[in-house]
Amino acid sequence: MAEELLLDIAKMILSWEGRFDENDNLLVHGLPEGQFEVAGINSRWHLEKAEYLKELIELGCANEAKAIAINYIIEYTEPTVKDFDNLGIRSQMMDISFNRGPSGAIKIAQFALVWGKGKNMAFPQIKDTLNFHEPKSALLKLKLAREQYEREIMGRDEKHVFWEGLKKRWQKSFLYSLSLADKYYSET
Repeated sequence: MAEELLLDIAKMILSWEGRFDENDNLLVHGLPEGQFEVAGINSRWHLEKAEYLKELIELGCANEAKAIAINYIIEYTEPTVKDFDNLGIRSQMMDISFNRGPSGAIKIAQFALVWGKGKNMAFPQIKDTLNFHEPKSALLKLKLAREQYEREIMGRDEKHVFWEGLKKRWQKSFLYSLSLADKYYSET
């Protein structure tokens, strides 16, 4: 049951990250400077996996590429999220970790927990604090922290070409994670 829920979360992340044709086949999406991505797995940060997925798609194996991308989302995010017991928080942190990488996820969680206090927390302390936080409150703080991260770390704001898309993404992830906020990994 718990593994099925992780698959569902990863499928949802894939649906937000991926580009699809009219038959729901995963597509390769071109990026600036000759780079590309498949389901958010880009050639800049995940070259080997991105090339493999691109090759599968070009060979007509889009369903296989989709399954591999889903499993990669779980594998890539697992070290960051494995100790989160609440499924809403785990879902949100999976999305954050996949979207901004493990170090970005840690920084976003720090922003959420020590908002404006100018201090850092070690990741084990972050996990402990989030695990004992009321889940719906923690999810809202994480959503707001994503925006703070984009502004302060990535240098993006309302003028940036990706801003509206990012805001929609954060809202989708927040609402999906809220739907899981009453479930716990250990109970499934």
